[in-house]
Amino acid sequence: MNAEKISGFQIEMLEFLKLYHEKLARPSEGLLQRTVSPLQFYALCIIRDGRPAMNEIAQKLRLPKQHVTKIVDKLEELKLVRRVQGEGDRRITRVEMSPQAETFFKERVHEQLGELCRRVDGLGEIKAEEFRQLVRRMNVLLDEMPGEGGDVAR
Repeated sequence: MNAEKISGFQIEMLEFLKLYHEKLARPSEGLLQRTVSPLQFYALCIIRDGRPAMNEIAQKLRLPKQHVTKIVDKLEELKLVRRVQGEGDRRITRVEMSPQAETFFKERVHEQLGELCRRVDGLGEIKAEEFRQLVRRMNVLLDEMPGEGGDVAR
């Protein structure tokens, strides 16, 4: 790839990041900042999918376990999660959602996602469907992309 193509892609990437922040991220920031940080929110999403062990949360967030402990401490302080001993192996600490967290998801997150969906629908039927397909494809590609530390693609 020559320097012009790389430079052109870099400019396109910067434009994408600017538009993503302006059109999607910034409108969502208010929701999260009133209650939890983005990392705490991502941890909540992982916890909502089951009763993961602390090391499973760390692995999915790609963070050291010590950092995840601080995140879960804060979520526990906010009464959004609780730690429970693992069944069968009491050395394993699992994390589960609290009823308050379910209320948080039902009210705030669904409201915010509904607003984002209405904005996408504002593109018109054909462009909105194209946008949804692109988001699904980006999710797949981003999941496969190596992380900062050079993590191998899955």
